[in-house]
Amino acid sequence: MVKKLSLILVMAWLTAVLCSCGGNIKHAKKEIGPSVIYTPEEIERAMDVAMDYFDKEFEGCTLLEIYYDEAKSSDVADEYEDRWDSQVIVLYSSFDVDSNGGDGSFNANSTYYGWNWILSRTDNEEWTLRDWGY
Repeated sequence: MVKKLSLILVMAWLTAVLCSCGGNIKHAKKEIGPSVIYTPEEIERAMDVAMDYFDKEFEGCTLLEIYYDEAKSSDVADEYEDRWDSQVIVLYSSFDVDSNGGDGSFNANSTYYGWNWILSRTDNEEWTLRDWGY
């Protein structure tokens, strides 16, 4: 009985520890602005790639919104398209950081606005996250 209870407690602790890693994307708002370059589905797939990364890597952070603004994106994307010889989309986001500063690399108890997510693809393949930040 003690072994069984100990095993249950260890499993509960491991579940709590493993589930607390990464960021929170549960209530993030997606805003897909008008586009003459991409379909809403293409933009949403790019958002999903960025959100998956946030979910796995942005410990202690909560994604508030992720959005596509074609005018802003195009200004930045042109520079990267020439460099990488691929199609580039730039997304923007806002997120909150917890009292620990996320993983320690962010300002504690703060909100980041206009955070870039730069993704590329060739020949209409799947989007690949290439860079993020300001």
